[in-house]
Amino acid sequence: MEYTGQIDVTTLLGDTNLIKFVQNTHDLINPNIILMKGGEHFVVLFIAPKVNIMMSSLITAFLLILEYLIITKMDFFRNRFFKSKKLNIHLNDRDLIILRVLLDGTDRFSEIVMRTGLPKSTVYRRLLRLIDQGVVEEQNDISGKKYKVKDEKIRKLVKGY
Repeated sequence: MEYTGQIDVTTLLGDTNLIKFVQNTHDLINPNIILMKGGEHFVVLFIAPKVNIMMSSLITAFLLILEYLIITKMDFFRNRFFKSKKLNIHLNDRDLIILRVLLDGTDRFSEIVMRTGLPKSTVYRRLLRLIDQGVVEEQNDISGKKYKVKDEKIRKLVKGY
């Protein structure tokens, strides 16, 4: 009885260099068939039912493919397995002016308008846009609404900009 293990490495690698990689490591992985169908690459391993050979061959194949991923596809590997939060914020000059005023300690709408010198409608629209993007948060207080920069990372970015 033979064990057939099929590894779809195209979804992991998305690279045509896989055939060359497998050919160079033929003795270690020992694949009997390499199929290419529809642009997809498959490595099919036919291994005898001996447990030691099967386990060592599968582990070797997995480690070699993982090593190939890490070395040649570091960004792809990182994005696929380690999800990171990407900051996707579009700021223009007026947004930066408002954010700098907020970072200086101004938190009331009338003070923001006075310190920026921008029209009320512009400040209002920009604040709503920044709130929608999650950059600024609005707090209702007894004396009115207060605005503040929401995230410490955004504070550092604005100060450095």
